[in-house]
Amino acid sequence: MNCTNCGHTLQDNQNFCGQCGQRIDAGNSTSYHRPQNITETQTSGVSEEEISWFIGKNADVYLQKWRRNSRWNWPAFLFDAYWLMYRKMYLYCVFYLIIWFVWSNVIVASVFSEWNPIESPGLLPLVLVICCIPKPVLGIFANKLYLHQAKRKITAIVQDQNKRESREAEITASGGTNLVLPIAVLTIPYLLALLAGLFFFFKYYLTFNDALGKATVTTKTAVTNESQAPAAQTTAPAKWESTDRINILLLGGDSRKKDEIHSADSLMIVSIDPATKKMKLLSILRDTYVNIPGYGEDRISRAITMGGSSLAMKSAEELTGIPIQYYLYMDMQSFIRLIDSIGGIDLEVEKNMNYVDSNEDSMYEIHLKKGYQHLDGIQALQYVRFRHDAMSDFARTERQRKFLKAVVIELLTRTKVTELPKLILFFEPYIETNLNVDDMIKLGKLGFDIDTESIDSIQLPPMELMQEKSVNGKAVLYVEPEQVRSYVKGILNDGSRTQSN
Repeated sequence: MNCTNCGHTLQDNQNFCGQCGQRIDAGNSTSYHRPQNITETQTSGVSEEEISWFIGKNADVYLQKWRRNSRWNWPAFLFDAYWLMYRKMYLYCVFYLIIWFVWSNVIVASVFSEWNPIESPGLLPLVLVICCIPKPVLGIFANKLYLHQAKRKITAIVQDQNKRESREAEITASGGTNLVLPIAVLTIPYLLALLAGLFFFFKYYLTFNDALGKATVTTKTAVTNESQAPAAQTTAPAKWESTDRINILLLGGDSRKKDEIHSADSLMIVSIDPATKKMKLLSILRDTYVNIPGYGEDRISRAITMGGSSLAMKSAEELTGIPIQYYLYMDMQSFIRLIDSIGGIDLEVEKNMNYVDSNEDSMYEIHLKKGYQHLDGIQALQYVRFRHDAMSDFARTERQRKFLKAVVIELLTRTKVTELPKLILFFEPYIETNLNVDDMIKLGKLGFDIDTESIDSIQLPPMELMQEKSVNGKAVLYVEPEQVRSYVKGILNDGSRTQSN
């Protein structure tokens, strides 16, 4: 039998032409009756009636799509795996999830392995688009897959002789929809998370909250639960009891990535006298040639690469002759995030600063204009790193002391004593130090007693005690250790050889 519209060869069980979509009339009747003596396996496919049984809800919509050879399916695009579960396409759902997992976790992860959303937020739309590529692909092939599934399952039922008497019921049961499963998959994880949250709330939170009401703010637990321990916010931190001078070595790492160990880009000693409540900032020129314990003589900036922060402390002690009890290390990324987290710093930039290194990432280029301005994290890093002028590292260490003093004044003027625990815990993730949280809080409390206007800023070694030499082809600053130690002793004893900024 051929189609009267296009002449396409038709099978006896067809109600419409697969070529042009023309409805097939069976005699004068508007409905088509399947021949009683022909089994399903003798035909080229399944009937439209059987497909309608299988589809159930919205059968007419799907039949129209297939007649027009339409592939696009909006529900499949919007709800992807949930649509597959709704239409009982469980095997295809598993395949889709595997493909999506491999795509997003292997391909996308490998492409964007070095991507930092904080530094390059503009790439976020591109990442989302790439991750969602499987969705429109499923939308294109969803109807074809569904028709294939319908024919496959209907054929299996028809060929099963045991199901001949209940064929319509079997086909209907195997198709149709399942709204319960996608809703369950969508809601059960949230319900479980809610139940787990309630469990931990009643098991730990209530008793923990009672303990916090009796705790002091000098413990990290009390600070992190300040909303449950309001009394802690009005209690002043404990005082620093010792009257011995406190010397803290600040180390600025030159590393671009986490866990990299590069030469120290900056070395500065913060020296505090608890008795007189005075602070001095002594920045050490990174090319100063010193004795590095266990390694011989080298530039002091190299100590951290040889033995970490502890060796850098010992090398600073060797140069200055004073005990260094503590250190605080921060890399470049942490510096940027820390300055951004406190809202930046207002500072006078004394000159135009421009420097570009073709071997470095563009984020480390230096472009600053002269004048008083607000510096964010990246701009602040540019300011403290710039040394490409006639004074080189001499001017840079001066800028670093100036910047640190500005940060100290900013924090002390806008922070209350009772807010110190929260502030210290806020800073802790950005730094590496051998100070514990309690001692950092006590030192912070001591900082409120210091006259910020009297902070002295000193360069080590001073110009008059250094000589520029070349060792193994590298320029270094040579000093007589005893002369430097005597100089430092005089400064810490409030001698007159200070260079206040």
